[in-house]
Amino acid sequence: MVHTTLYEADIAGRTAAALCRTPVISSLVNEMYGPRQIAAGVPVAKLRAAQAVDIATARFVDRFHAISQTVGSVMASRLHISPSKIEVIHRARDARLLGEYSEERRARVRRSLGIDDETRLILGVGRVEPQKGFSQLVEAAAELKQRGAPIRVLIAGREGNDSDRLSQAIEHHRLGDVVTLLGRREDVADLMVAADVLAFTSLWEGFGGTVIEALAVECPVVCFDLPVLREVLGEHAEFVPLGNSQALAATLETTLRRGRDPQALERGRLLFLERYTIEVCAERTVDMYRRVIAGH
Repeated sequence: MVHTTLYEADIAGRTAAALCRTPVISSLVNEMYGPRQIAAGVPVAKLRAAQAVDIATARFVDRFHAISQTVGSVMASRLHISPSKIEVIHRARDARLLGEYSEERRARVRRSLGIDDETRLILGVGRVEPQKGFSQLVEAAAELKQRGAPIRVLIAGREGNDSDRLSQAIEHHRLGDVVTLLGRREDVADLMVAADVLAFTSLWEGFGGTVIEALAVECPVVCFDLPVLREVLGEHAEFVPLGNSQALAATLETTLRRGRDPQALERGRLLFLERYTIEVCAERTVDMYRRVIAGH
């Protein structure tokens, strides 16, 4: 069996599998061929040509795997796929690598960051690209600072196309003592344990793996209101109108003032353990493989 992911591998893998009469699965991991790609500057003719090739080779696929129902629904329409051929298996994380929340772990990490008990810590995670909405997070931080809130904002993620603009925004709002760009980090789970809230400000996502990490270590989540995040998180987040930095600031302030709700956060961790562990998703993937091979 062949399992392909992303455009070049999809086209090559599907074609080769068809020639060899081998069963093939393709993963749907992003919403492609839509307004976002056009807004990003992809020539429309090139986009439609790529879409046509994707549609043509999609007929060779025995089963499509979607990382979310949201992505599956969008791409079923754009690739002319029957929804009955799409199976949703969410992305996963290793619970053992992430560890668990504890007061001792929280205190240790906060000490290493130089953050005292009175300061409220807001965490952002992701590569520094326009998609991740960190500009809105900086705007919200400026609003919270103006209100006198004792906050620190840490953004963990490798540099990207928005790095320079984000640094300029931090300087413009005089937030050098509030917002810190940490760069790439290998201790994101520790940072989540230390944080009072994860501000997940992506403007679009195919899934949002960072938020399930937050569930695993019982970190409260405030995020922009994306259908896929409603699908993944359910009631375990505070949702903010998309792109609205003032609403983001208000919701962050409310969440910080309210403090931790251990019972609610424990329910979020249970959701992670039920749906999003490596073991659960691997078992579902193997079951899909067996059914596709048997039915080919």
